[in-house]
Amino acid sequence: KKNSQTSKQALKNRQRRLLEVKQTPLTHDQRATLVTASDWLERLRTFLLLVPHGRNHKVCSVPNADTVMRQVRKLVSGQGVHYRYWPKHVIFSENKPVTLNDDFDQLYNSAVEYQNKYGRDRGNGWLLLHPIEKLRCYQQHIYEQTKTD
Repeated sequence: KKNSQTSKQALKNRQRRLLEVKQTPLTHDQRATLVTASDWLERLRTFLLLVPHGRNHKVCSVPNADTVMRQVRKLVSGQGVHYRYWPKHVIFSENKPVTLNDDFDQLYNSAVEYQNKYGRDRGNGWLLLHPIEKLRCYQQHIYEQTKTD
């Protein structure tokens, strides 16, 4: 029950933070306009390190960017993310490769539900929530760039 309350509070906090940054989630049509280049993963890493983003409008440190990228690669490949504290057969987003056209708010909510069901991330979000949030920030950044070009 505590995991459920903690996750509900995390979801409420995230929704509040989205309002604080005044960013609305991209619509399906807006996400469809994003270009899926083969090197977008490397561009994501550069974004994390050089472009201030997120609710605090800061860049990531190299170790944090590396942690995010490790999890993002698992999501993008379709390998999915397994957690050592979950049963062996439990893998988040297995065989569902993530692209820049995905709805990251929906993926975030799915990750929260997954953690409610199988156990919370003892790393305080670095397993799924932070990487998905970074993907959402990058998606928003790319979309804003396409609007100015």
